Amino acid sequence: MTGSRRKKPIQLPFPPELCALICEEVGTERKRDLLALCRVSQLFRDEAQRLIFRTVVVTQRQNSSPLESWCYAVTRRPQLAPRVYSLRLTLDHGLDLTSDLDKLARALPKCVNLKELSVGGRNWFSHESHQGWALSNKCTFRLDKFTNSYFKNKFLSQFWNTQSEIRLLSLPVFTGPFPCHSDQLPNLIGLEVANIQALPTGRPLERIQLLTQWNPAMTNLSALVQYSSTLTTLNLVEYHGSTAFSMHRILAQVAVTVPNLVHLGFAELRRQRTAYAPVKPEQPQGMPDAISVPILVRFQRLETFFCHLYNISHFIDVPARKAYSLDEPQDQEAFGRLTMAACGKLRRITVALDMRTPPEFKGDDLVCTLTRTGRDGDVHVEHGTRFDMDKVSMFWV
Repeated sequence: MTGSRRKKPIQLPFPPELCALICEEVGTERKRDLLALCRVSQLFRDEAQRLIFRTVVVTQRQNSSPLESWCYAVTRRPQLAPRVYSLRLTLDHGLDLTSDLDKLARALPKCVNLKELSVGGRNWFSHESHQGWALSNKCTFRLDKFTNSYFKNKFLSQFWNTQSEIRLLSLPVFTGPFPCHSDQLPNLIGLEVANIQALPTGRPLERIQLLTQWNPAMTNLSALVQYSSTLTTLNLVEYHGSTAFSMHRILAQVAVTVPNLVHLGFAELRRQRTAYAPVKPEQPQGMPDAISVPILVRFQRLETFFCHLYNISHFIDVPARKAYSLDEPQDQEAFGRLTMAACGKLRRITVALDMRTPPEFKGDDLVCTLTRTGRDGDVHVEHGTRFDMDKVSMFWV
């Protein structure tokens, strides 16, 4: 019996500050190493748990119990729940209507310092009582960021009243109209929606992320003009990739409508085409895959720009009649340098091409990031094989 008991961590004479520095150096992405540090000493356990539970990702599916494990941990160990700063829940149809929701209803209110909450998945429960686990008055936390693709909007009215400190709101499957009244979410500065018609009127938004399908014949971004005096960040995310489009035309609209942007991004994040048919470089300006540097020069305050593409295979420097192929690292870098030279305030540009092949979509991205560093304006270049939009986007910062 004695040999089967869990050994208590030994007590090493390290000051808490040193333990904290060591755990910070390990970082939250290396959770296995942080778990190992929990067994070194009580001080290391405290500091490692602080990082482990700061950001929590729980995906609940059939025949798995990560949600139950997390709920058990934060309800049975009262020191853990206050350490949760960011919580991402993906709730699929494996969720038990009574047991799992009851566990969530008891666990979530204990996370009193929660600032970022994301809830997604399939919501099969249409009754208001089934939504109460997150919308209960027992939850005293005040969110700064909220992502919802789970709750039906008719259940959120009281939630909007309570969570008045939300600054960044993501409704990635919401097509409008905007669900909040004018006196709700008074601190909102950033909004992500699935349709430009879902954007609210009369709000001085500073950041917008649109998730939609771009159609060259129908694309109309004129509704953005109401935010021209406040908008600094705009990301246009094309989620279907099933139709050709003109990035040149879209950016030209944006330059006229909201010319004072500081951060601009364009991404194709899902690909449905079965064939890759790059347009020949000799085709004239105005074709779907032609973009000229002068378009970006129109944004005189622009500091960061990113694009992640599939349907566009070349960038065109129209005055020089030169094509830059996005599947060539040297051409990605050359285009980035050309753009940074033309845009004096631009301090970072990321150019990425989705190289995965259908139908399995196996393979890598081809990514090149150029960053202007130092007072002399030296440019640091980094090539990679994975595009991380959250890393290069300025929407969530």
